[in-house]
Formats: sequence, structure tokens, C-alpha cells
Amino acid sequence: PSQGITSTNNVATSQTATITCSDTEGMASYYWGTKSSPATSEFVSQTSNLSTTKTVNAAGTYYLVCKDKNGNSSSTNKTFYKTTFTMANGTVSPTSVITMNGNGFALPTPTATAGYTNKGAWYTSTAYSTSKGNYGATYKPTSSTTLYSTATAINYTIGYTMNGGTQGTNKPESGTYDSLVTIDNPSKTFTVNITNSASGTL
Repeated sequence: PSQGITSTNNVATSQTATITCSDTEGMASYYWGTKSSPATSEFVSQTSNLSTTKTVNAAGTYYLVCKDKNGNSSSTNKTFYKTTFTMANGTVSPTSVITMNGNGFALPTPTATAGYTNKGAWYTSTAYSTSKGNYGATYKPTSSTTLYSTATAINYTIGYTMNGGTQGTNKPESGTYDSLVTIDNPSKTFTVNITNSASGTL
């Protein structure tokens, strides 16, 4: 029998595999699953040529075994990988992608937490040193793995309007989002001219 496995290539947590079996002498049964040597009881009766779809939502090697009515059989297999995404200081969707070996997909763009800005790429570890691609770049996995990205706190400029006063010693010029900065109280010298007719409140 002849056989085949193809798959959708979506950026999704599952893929739809199309499996086919055909034989000029007539089909008898088929097996689809993750066992390389399935038991006879695991085969599904199929008396005509087969073309159907199966959902793949887990990593692994999937086998298709086709048997014809004369007892002949043939098989093929495809491996599917799971890429998991872990985002610090933000969210990402989907959180994982199933991909058939040989296929690639566009790396997702995460959403940074308010006050943070995305780092711009996916990395092999939380050291964020070895990049596997920028957001939106095509990634073709060769194994199941976890990729990491992060967002960093935005740095804001601090400005001072003294109106004649003097800044204290501690006068930082910038600070990061959601962090504390210490600023000394400013000072100002007043000159007061007092006369006999002076009155009022200082």
C-alpha cells in the first residue's frame, strides 16, 4: 500500500495531520499513533482507500501503518516538536506551538507589562544571550524546546524646575519604572528688607 502524512503549519498548540492509505488490491486496515510496532488489535478496519485528518496536540513521532486485503503492509512516520514560550514581565499567545519536522513558523510577538519594553527576540535560556530569532522571524525547530524572552523596565528622565532654588546633593537624573529614587529636598535663600512700616506674614 502507498501511504502519506502531511500537516497544517499554523502558529498554534495543535496541528491537523492528513493521513492517506491506498492500494490497488483493496485496503484492509490502518494504524495511526505513537507506537512503532502496534498490536493487531490497535488497527482500524478500512476497506477502501483512506484519506482522513487527525489532530496532533503533543510532541512525538507518529506512525501510519497501512495493510491491504492480501496481508501486505507499509508504513511511514513523522515527528512533531513542541516549542514552549516563557515570557518574563509580559504575556505571549500562544504559549506553545506544535510543528511537524521540516516546517517552520513565525515567532510570536509578546505583550509587555505596562511600564516595560520588549527585549525583541527569543532566547535559549533566561541568560538572554543566545538568540533563536527576533519576534516575527521564521523558526524551524529540530527538537522540542523552551524559548525565553523578557521585557525590561522603561528608564525615565527626571527633570527639575527650581525657580531660583538650589538642588540637594542627591539629585538623580533618571529612574526606571516602578522603582524608588531618593531626591534630597531643595533649598532657597530669601532676602527680606524690614522697615518700620513692614507688616504681613512670611
